[in-house]
Amino acid sequence: MKDKKQRHEPTIEVLLEYANSIIATLREPFLVLDKNLRVISSNQAFYTTFKVKEKDTIGQLLPDLGNRQWNIPGLLLLLKEVLSEKKVVKDYEVEHKFEQIGERAILLNARQLHVPKQVAAIIAAGIEEEKLILLAIEDITERKLLQKTLKESEERYRRAFETSRDGLLLVHKTEADILNSNESARELLGYSHEELLKKKLWEIGAVKSNKDFRETVSRLERDGVIHYDETPVKTKKGLSINTEIILVNKAKVIQCNIRDITERKRIENELAQAREYQYRTLIENLPQKVFLKDRNSVYISCNENYARDLKIKPEEIVGKTDYDFFPTHLAEKYRADDKKVMESGKTENIEEEYAAIGDYLGGSKRLFVNTVKVPVLDKTGNVTGLFGLFWDITERKRAEDEVKSLKRQMEFILGSAKTGLDIIDSDFNIVYIDPEWAKVYGDYKGRKCYEYFMDKSEVCPNCGITKALESKKITVSEETLVKEGNRPIQVTTIPFQNEKGEWLVAEVNVDITERKRAEIELEKYRNHLEELVKEKTEAIRETEARFKTVFTDTRDGILLADTETRKFSMCNKMICNMLGYTEEEIKCLSVDSIHPEKDLPLVMDIFSKQVRGEIKLGENMPVKRKDGSVFYADINTSWIKLSGKNYLMCSFRDITERKQAEDALRKAYAQLRETQLQLVQAAKMVAVGQLAGGVAHEINNPLTGVLNNIQLIKLMIQEKKYFSREDLGKLLDAVENAAMKCAKTTRSLLDFSHASAGKLQPLSLNDELEKSVVLIESEWKLENILVWRDTETNLPRVFGDPQLLQQVMFELLCNAKWAIQKRYGKEGGSIRIRMFYVPAENMVCFSISDMGIGIPQKIISRIFEPFFTTKSVGEGTGLGLPMAFRIVKEHKGRLEATSDVDKGTTFTMSLPALIEKQR
Repeated sequence: MKDKKQRHEPTIEVLLEYANSIIATLREPFLVLDKNLRVISSNQAFYTTFKVKEKDTIGQLLPDLGNRQWNIPGLLLLLKEVLSEKKVVKDYEVEHKFEQIGERAILLNARQLHVPKQVAAIIAAGIEEEKLILLAIEDITERKLLQKTLKESEERYRRAFETSRDGLLLVHKTEADILNSNESARELLGYSHEELLKKKLWEIGAVKSNKDFRETVSRLERDGVIHYDETPVKTKKGLSINTEIILVNKAKVIQCNIRDITERKRIENELAQAREYQYRTLIENLPQKVFLKDRNSVYISCNENYARDLKIKPEEIVGKTDYDFFPTHLAEKYRADDKKVMESGKTENIEEEYAAIGDYLGGSKRLFVNTVKVPVLDKTGNVTGLFGLFWDITERKRAEDEVKSLKRQMEFILGSAKTGLDIIDSDFNIVYIDPEWAKVYGDYKGRKCYEYFMDKSEVCPNCGITKALESKKITVSEETLVKEGNRPIQVTTIPFQNEKGEWLVAEVNVDITERKRAEIELEKYRNHLEELVKEKTEAIRETEARFKTVFTDTRDGILLADTETRKFSMCNKMICNMLGYTEEEIKCLSVDSIHPEKDLPLVMDIFSKQVRGEIKLGENMPVKRKDGSVFYADINTSWIKLSGKNYLMCSFRDITERKQAEDALRKAYAQLRETQLQLVQAAKMVAVGQLAGGVAHEINNPLTGVLNNIQLIKLMIQEKKYFSREDLGKLLDAVENAAMKCAKTTRSLLDFSHASAGKLQPLSLNDELEKSVVLIESEWKLENILVWRDTETNLPRVFGDPQLLQQVMFELLCNAKWAIQKRYGKEGGSIRIRMFYVPAENMVCFSISDMGIGIPQKIISRIFEPFFTTKSVGEGTGLGLPMAFRIVKEHKGRLEATSDVDKGTTFTMSLPALIEKQR
């Protein structure tokens, strides 16, 4: 038994291979299922139709295929019945929506297949049962759609057939029997449907006979449609109806369309009559002269306009000839033209002279007319006469003569402007060239354009004529005229057709030498601009790189704030370090987030002003770090626009160290100020010491007078001498004046030596000068120094410290006295003091000039340096002028010096005036 099984296995495998090959070649989907509806095998058509893969099909349950799209209850129930009842399913139709291919209609055929166990084992591993299901699937979606469409089409045809206003008959192709008719045909012919079914087509007059019908069928096989106009058909009552018949070839029948044209013919006749009336109205109202002649050139009719020209009535022209109205030579010409038109059968357009014999034209006035003569044909095409019309073209002829004259002028202008005009045919033959240009190139007749202009033996490359004739469009090109020293021209080539329908081109050749030169210059300029653009682009790149470097590497912290929301959108590393936030954290913050809450009103006010552009710098702004600590910064801002939004770029500079330095500087300055005041006071005391001798002399002289007068009064009282009240008054006045002079000198000395409190106040420089002069005036007299004063009155006041300004004046006065003594000794000299106002600078100036030894130019720039002096040891400390320079500078003024050796020195102190001088 085993041997028998082994002997049959090769045969089974061959048969299975045979069966599988058949299944694989089936064009319709096919499945083999086991009793559990598991797919054992399928063909390629199944995979293709339902868009599934083999690996997702074989071994799967049918309801689970394709994401359970085959889970069709009716189908599953049917397959169960096939297995249990050995039922054969034929053409079971299912409509189902499949996930991959959509709504489909399928036809199923299924049957049970009994196979031996050994065959089942070979078909698929693990299969033991002998029952299988063969399931054939046919997609009939398109067929059902086609059937539906065909049915709808037939229904539309049926409705159209029944409702057509034309009579419709369906006729047998071979027997000529009427197979069907519509209601319109029955009403038109007067027959019932049954009566028409017994008729032949020729019995109703649609064709003449059986023979005519056979010929008609042959024509329909060839042409498809035959149209008969004005065909009479017979009604049941024997009446004849004028109809239009259209025969259409169908597959097995002929469709005969019958249309009653009786009403149409009536309307056409009425229209013809209307057109005749319109024609006569048109002819009579035409401005042209119109006439009609017979075959022998005898007049049949004319319009009123022509009759008026001949001084007759329109009806009087009948039977007349041209000899009755025109000179013989013109009449013979007119008749010869008539004969030519009627014999050729072609329309002629003739320009000719026109002069009638009658008084209307007098025969003296020479006129020209344009005559159109048209042959008149009958229905058979034979010429029966001639129709003509003409109009006066005398003015046009005169205009044409003027145009010719103008043409000659234009040709001259074109030649003078080096603009050539030519016409060339499609074979490159020159038809015309303007005379002025022909003077340059010579006779053009019989010559090709490429040879005439370019000295070439063949058509030029990229020829504009070829392009224009091929495209039938205007083309523009550039050429170089070799014969004219390579003169560049722009050629505009215009294609056109002549009266014979032949294609030619007109060429307008414009000199572009200047344009070419301009283009070269323009190209140079363009290249220059491109270089500039490159340079500017590179500069922009460099600027961007610098900006990036500055933005990234600057020591200042930078934030970009939205002007509307105050949110931060960009920051650099420095601001992250300053605030203690990461870049991502800062982008979540706003201006309100980085300042102490108590300072926000001030901060927001300054930010608003910066946004409006009222200020740029916010100084000493408190800034809050992430850890809550506060530092101070100067915040400088500028506007920037990115992606259409406005931002404020805020640059933060930490001024903590600067504030500490400023505090230290203020303390140092206060100490320096104290030291300065001490130095000033010391310098004053030195000056007081220098003044001791002069002041003593200034006080001793009045005191001597006081003592002498007092001694005189005492002596006179002791000796009991009499003196009058008037003498006593004079003595007392002298004592009083001397005492007042001493008091004034003492007061000035006390004011000068008093330590300044540094209080600024409005004051007069003239008054302060007087106080300073008092202290040294007596010394000048002792030293034989003459003082010239040149001071303006009504000078503007200045704002200053009177003690310090007196110190400056006194220092300058002492230096002037010393310089004169150094040069002249006890002989003395002169000093000039000026006080004046400079309106252009709004400055009040004090100037002192001496005739002393002067200062060498090489050291004059150093005279205001501390401890620098030209005096000998013991004569000065070198602090006087530096102290004076600093005092003037603190008063926002200037202290300047000019000097010439052995000629003298001038010092000028300039201070700002409180108001402009009143003139």
